[in-house]
Amino acid sequence: AGESGEVLELTPLNFVQDMLMTGLRTTRGVNLEALSTRTQIDVMNTYESLITTLVQKGLLSYQAPWLRATDAGILQLNPIVKAFFEAS
Repeated sequence: AGESGEVLELTPLNFVQDMLMTGLRTTRGVNLEALSTRTQIDVMNTYESLITTLVQKGLLSYQAPWLRATDAGILQLNPIVKAFFEAS
């Protein structure tokens, strides 16, 4: 992996994970409806349990269709993103 000339295929699930990883680091967050439409993956359904838990813990905020990290969540983004990768 990582060798010159090597090409890694970006699957729809990889794209979802990448968008969550980068989007949660922004104040805008991630538009789950747009992401689901683009990838044909029901993102909310795929991660509903995790999102619900993280919202209840005050680490994420979900105001449809936007998923955002809260101030507390921003400080814990690495473990949050890791949880999304492990949940897929």
